[in-house]
Parts: sequence; structure tokens; C-alpha cells
Amino acid sequence: RRARDVAAESLRTAARQRMLPRLGLGATAPPQSVIQSIADRCGMDPRAVAHTLYGQPPAGDTDLVNLARELDNIERQVAQS
Repeated sequence: RRARDVAAESLRTAARQRMLPRLGLGATAPPQSVIQSIADRCGMDPRAVAHTLYGQPPAGDTDLVNLARELDNIERQVAQS
């Protein structure tokens, strides 16, 4: 479980760091600013964005894979918007 938690946080951190410049936000931007910026820019539910970027660690390996896919989807939408 610990390795999965670390992997999830690494994926989330890397995704946020890649998206921040596209969002016009700095590295110290508070989570709520990141969430709202993505939600507004991509027309996404802020709760879904918050869950993906800052939610609880995945419960299992399948959830970790799903998290990686969700992060990729958000990154793609930010890049295309």
C-alpha cells in the first residue's frame, strides 16, 4: 500500500507541475486555484478535478491505473484548451 501511495502522489505532483505553466499559475498556487482554473478552462466539475489531483490515495492497483488515466485526460484537456 505504501508504494502505491507514493506512486499516486508522484503522478499527481508531476501532472500538476506540467499543467501549472499552461494555466498561468506558479508553483506555489494553492490547490483551490489550480482546481478552479482547470474546471473553468476545461468545463469540468471542480469536485472531479479536486478528487483526481488532490484526493485520497488509491485503494488498489486498478485504482492507481485509473488515476493515471484520469490525470492524463485532464492534462490533455488543459493542453488542448
